[in-house]
Amino acid sequence: MTLLVAVLFALFMQTPGLTCPNKESLHPCNCFETMKRVECLEVECGDTLRSSLSTLHGRHVFELELSSCVIAQVPSDIFKDIHITELHTYMANYSSAAGTLNPFESLDETLSVMEIKRGISMDMFNWTSMQRLSNLQRLYIFSSNLVRIGPGFSTLPPTLTHVMVQKGDLEVIEEGAFAGLQLVDLEVSYTKLTTLSRRIFPAVADKLNVLSFRNNKLRHLPDDMFTNMPSLNLLDLSANELATLSENLLKPVLQSMRLVDVSKRRGSHGTLLFVKDFTNDTHELDSRERGPFERAL
Repeated sequence: MTLLVAVLFALFMQTPGLTCPNKESLHPCNCFETMKRVECLEVECGDTLRSSLSTLHGRHVFELELSSCVIAQVPSDIFKDIHITELHTYMANYSSAAGTLNPFESLDETLSVMEIKRGISMDMFNWTSMQRLSNLQRLYIFSSNLVRIGPGFSTLPPTLTHVMVQKGDLEVIEEGAFAGLQLVDLEVSYTKLTTLSRRIFPAVADKLNVLSFRNNKLRHLPDDMFTNMPSLNLLDLSANELATLSENLLKPVLQSMRLVDVSKRRGSHGTLLFVKDFTNDTHELDSRERGPFERAL
């Protein structure tokens, strides 16, 4: 019986799509942990990348990282016949001016998570190139050259429920930026953001459950900022520059709220504007980088 189990396990590990391909054929990309992660670091994003990734056809890659690519120069069919769950980019150039090809074309039904770290020229990126990613659920943007989030962001697929923008150059979120999305969890933190409008969201943001604008430079919020958000139960506005809060600002959401944190600064010496914990129940926050970073940026 033990021998049979060993044989079956050996056959399982040799099944195409579960084991890494030959190291030389995948070079200059690298494969780790039986196809759990493939890294293509500082690889020319044209024919060299195509040749390397062609060895992955018919396989399931849980996590693929592209480093130092010009996204517009990535051939549109480069991911064809590769099942990729998460796509990570590091120091990639997102300028759409270099070309019009859609690098996400072959990921329409498989990609569920997109993570961008230290993205370059992101204000020039055409967000509509991602609108056919019909399985995309989470988008993370860390320490990136993204100054403005405009209405084009709202063309992302309706399946997108979690968005996190952390650190980087963000200064403005324009009206309509999230109006076409049904977000459940939104965090924008550690940015240069100074003002917000209620009109960045849809007229009725009935799916929004967790909202965090912590550690920015917010000085003022409009009275209607949290109207028509019936599902909102976790709100974090801590560590901003809010001197006062309007009496009516939090009224629309207090009935559904479980936790509100509007303390001016974190730590024992901060000025406390408003903090209320309505329950001792725990809530599983999206923790990808809410706490200490998983790795240095």
